[in-house]
Amino acid sequence: MQVALPVDSLSMTTKSKDFHVTAVDAEFRERAIVHLRSVQSAWLDLLSTSDLRRARPTEISRRLGMTSSMAWKIWKFAHTSDVSQASKHLPGAGGVQILLKAARANGVPKKCVDEVHDADRALRRFVSEHAGSRRTFEAMLAGTLRTEESDYEERRAMYRAGSIVWGVRARVQMGAMIIKPSDNAPGMIDTITLSGLFDFERLRADIPWIIRRSLQIDSPDHDPTARRPLVSPTSDEHSLSLIPKYCSGPLPGIRELVGPDKMVYTEIVSTPVGRSGATTTVMGDLFTDCDIGGPGAEGVFANMELHTPVEYAVNDVYIHEDLAQLTDPRVHVFSRIEHRPNTCDLENLQVALYQPTTASELGAHRIGEPRSGVPNARIDVYEEMLADAIGLAGWRRDLRFRGFRAELTYPPVPCRLTLHSELRT
Repeated sequence: MQVALPVDSLSMTTKSKDFHVTAVDAEFRERAIVHLRSVQSAWLDLLSTSDLRRARPTEISRRLGMTSSMAWKIWKFAHTSDVSQASKHLPGAGGVQILLKAARANGVPKKCVDEVHDADRALRRFVSEHAGSRRTFEAMLAGTLRTEESDYEERRAMYRAGSIVWGVRARVQMGAMIIKPSDNAPGMIDTITLSGLFDFERLRADIPWIIRRSLQIDSPDHDPTARRPLVSPTSDEHSLSLIPKYCSGPLPGIRELVGPDKMVYTEIVSTPVGRSGATTTVMGDLFTDCDIGGPGAEGVFANMELHTPVEYAVNDVYIHEDLAQLTDPRVHVFSRIEHRPNTCDLENLQVALYQPTTASELGAHRIGEPRSGVPNARIDVYEEMLADAIGLAGWRRDLRFRGFRAELTYPPVPCRLTLHSELRT
């Protein structure tokens, strides 16, 4: 018999090793900062000598005979405290020579001009030796001096470019896992998984797009009732888990493809281009009698695979109050640019894009009730969806759960957003 287990939403594996992140190249960072600050200082001295340190670009352009665009670049470079941002405004070598020639012609002392010239040449030698090009240098520097603001801007630019390159985009990708003790098997758990892609658009016609990847298991010993869609499929041709109430109407065209790698690929078929063809798909499954407490077990991993350029991604976990053996989850963001094995070995087979963080606490709630107190401003029907999932699974609506959230704006696709709850020792 065949049973499909969504790898995008649920993973329970053996014990992983301690998480480890490689240190940044501190020497490169420090030397790059020294060179950039040296050039900034030389330009500020040149402007100060001409009584232009506090002048606006228009005044610098008029007084030193520079074009307005060149004057703006120098002003921005000299006055930006974030060196990774400042490096983007430094004019090219040819432009610097034009600026210095204009400065000399307008009476700037030779000493100030020479100091800028020497510092600029030293910086460019460093860039050539360690990066080969300005663009590569800026990327290397940004990687060692990542800030929340710069990282956000880079991810947003990646989303915009990715939407154009791949020809698709979506507003929200959502995942949620709700777990409670099994009703039938002591020590086991039952799990609801929800996944959704909201306002998915094609920007080019006839772009095939996979929205879910599932693992197909062939085992005569496997109980087919261990997993079932929350809403029974309307066709016998596939095991789709659509929840029609929360999908766009008419239901989006979806098909399943079974690959030789025993993976089941769920694909959105052709839709009109642009907003008129936007679709929303929400899927839900129930897993029963899952083992998280066996020898070497490491708890629960809620994995959300992100392959679609999307504005906002959110992954929630709701843990029943009686499952005190599970810790509050940690958030991990892993690269999926390489097709690495689907494993939760956090050290050897996962490439971290960020340091792990603590998940946001949503508090304790009866999420089976229509107004559960766990809203999401990006998904209007979120609370209703959770409550319906509890009802479709046949669970009591008065159960209490501790909620945790991982969210990322403009996620750097392809990546995996993971919530990991360990077993307490």
